[in-house]
Amino acid sequence: MAELASKRGLLWPIALIVVVIIALGLLAWTGAFAKLLPWSSASESKDTQVITAIERQEEVALLRLGIQGVTEESANFKVNDWQLPGSAKATFIQYTFNAKLGIDGEEVTIEQDGSDTYRVNIPEFIFIGHDDLDFKLITENNGALSWLTPEIEQTEMVNEVLDEDAQQQYLDSNEDILKDQAEDFYRSIIVSVVPEADVQFDFRS
Repeated sequence: MAELASKRGLLWPIALIVVVIIALGLLAWTGAFAKLLPWSSASESKDTQVITAIERQEEVALLRLGIQGVTEESANFKVNDWQLPGSAKATFIQYTFNAKLGIDGEEVTIEQDGSDTYRVNIPEFIFIGHDDLDFKLITENNGALSWLTPEIEQTEMVNEVLDEDAQQQYLDSNEDILKDQAEDFYRSIIVSVVPEADVQFDFRS
């Protein structure tokens, strides 16, 4: 009896190992089989990855412009509509700066038109900001009586170069390049996830 009990004691570990092996085999087979089922979520996961990659972007700088120019401001001493001869004053300032143009990435939306067709909606282009601003006085033309005329504020002259009207002009004159850059940027993101993707674009601007 002792010998029989000893043999039974040795069979339990072996039986347990066999059961574990069978269970692991069933799990592996079930997982492989699930990939063949028509309700597989692979496509949904792929679409989610594309959307996540798009939504991750915030302000997206698409174009960096190196801008330089000369701005002029003139003034003179007036009494009502009469201008005092010789009181004219003119200031010329040279300026340089880098402007960043792009979009608000949070407003970009993406729609799936087909299994591998994506339509990206691009918002209006915006002036993101500027850096490396530098300006210097080139020359001043002052009349003999210009001391009567109020001083011209050079800082205000530079601010006009960066005001909303100027920003919109930079955007309008570079619209075609911005569209090309936006398409290249977002197409590269989508194709990195879905290489066979057909990407279409709609621009709100």
